[in-house]
Amino acid sequence: MPGGIWGYSNGVFAAMKEYADAYPDQFDWAGAHLTPLGTFNWGPEVQSLKDCDYVVVPESMTTFVKEFRNAGYDAKFLGTDVHASTMGLVHDANLWDEIDGMLFIRGTRWWNEDEDMNDLTRQLLYDNHPGEADSIIHSGNTYLVVASIDVMLDMIAQTVESVGPENFNSPALYDIAQSYSMTVEGIEEFFNFSETKRLSANYYGIYEARSTERDLFRVDPEWIPISHGP
Repeated sequence: MPGGIWGYSNGVFAAMKEYADAYPDQFDWAGAHLTPLGTFNWGPEVQSLKDCDYVVVPESMTTFVKEFRNAGYDAKFLGTDVHASTMGLVHDANLWDEIDGMLFIRGTRWWNEDEDMNDLTRQLLYDNHPGEADSIIHSGNTYLVVASIDVMLDMIAQTVESVGPENFNSPALYDIAQSYSMTVEGIEEFFNFSETKRLSANYYGIYEARSTERDLFRVDPEWIPISHGP
């Protein structure tokens, strides 16, 4: 796994290594590489990962993907919502064949799916940015953050209902957050917080890049539960 230096990079690397080590019959950890932000030459990283079956690409993946494929290596690429936010760069660089079959771990529905939150997101997008909507969708998943904003607004609404508008403040919102949960698509506690849990998401979906359609598609219709650490 190559990547730029972000605050969470070492945590991601450690978690991936721990998972690979827990299943030695399925995975061998080949290592991780931290590079300066803005790296455009991935030669050493490409060579060190050439024999891998799976490679988690850098956050800005286009130059790495191009170098890796041009070198003749065929590992399946893996990514997350971070990578899905830069799909416009993949379009512009014409790299759909290079990422064909890439898997994305994502926390919300993709643009091509029909679901209440997606319908609301598209409505808000076209109502507020009619001239830019298609370009925004083309660029990736950034505007799909509406799902996360909905969680925040729902917590605010519950706090106001609990303490009254005149008593709304940060401590009151914090108190509500300690036991907050939201049901999504019939799944209870799809999002929730607790006194110790600070990541709201409890489920991810798996998506695949398909070069023929030049888009991402859901691989498994089921939401996959996240295993949270202590």
